[in-house]
Amino acid sequence: MIRFTNCRQGFMAALVAVVFTCHGWAQEASIVIEDKVAGLVPIHISGYTGEVDQTLKFDLEVAGFVLVAPDKARYTLTGKNGTQVEGTLADSARRAVLARSYPGGTPRAQAHSLSDDVVQAVTGRPGIARTKLAFKHETGKRNQHNEMVSEIFVADYDGANAFQLTQDGTVSRSPAWQPGHRTLFYTSFRPGRPCIFSHDLATGARSPISNFNGMNDGAAISPDGTKIAMNWRITGAPQLW
Repeated sequence: MIRFTNCRQGFMAALVAVVFTCHGWAQEASIVIEDKVAGLVPIHISGYTGEVDQTLKFDLEVAGFVLVAPDKARYTLTGKNGTQVEGTLADSARRAVLARSYPGGTPRAQAHSLSDDVVQAVTGRPGIARTKLAFKHETGKRNQHNEMVSEIFVADYDGANAFQLTQDGTVSRSPAWQPGHRTLFYTSFRPGRPCIFSHDLATGARSPISNFNGMNDGAAISPDGTKIAMNWRITGAPQLW
């Protein structure tokens, strides 16, 4: 079972670990995470229940908000959930900043949409609650070469709804998203050597991108999504291409 800690600091520490795993940074690197409460946005949330309430609070804490009593809040988010999630965001002067309802989809997805809209309204930046993370997970099995089998998984950004993307039965690693697309690049040893594949999550189509002799590994996509950097080795030390 893949288990995630449902708290903001635990989430951020896990996210840093995932980033390190995907990019293969040196083990000696260190990151200090400081929780500067003074820089957080005070918000009071009321009217929600169950999974929607938990999801909203988690999303907004991750985004830089802090949950406070009504008299200490800079913003208040009130609403309800049932057949749909509804929310009204007001500032300390009780002026409505946002008022929307979210029909369709699961209650969890509706809550993610509301939290992203709150982040956008307050900070001017898009929220991340509807984004996805990709990671490798060792299955506990070994392949014919006695290597530990690892597969690529995709999950909501908070670790929920994780599903297995690859079924290669060998080593799969180094997932990297193509910015602005639902396309994932990763390395798989399925052809008998490490090769880089692209995988369209919308259609399920998978194609080899770099299948040269030797090692093809560690794809990194440019911010505009048009170029790929990778490690390639035929003999000797890997070279960056």
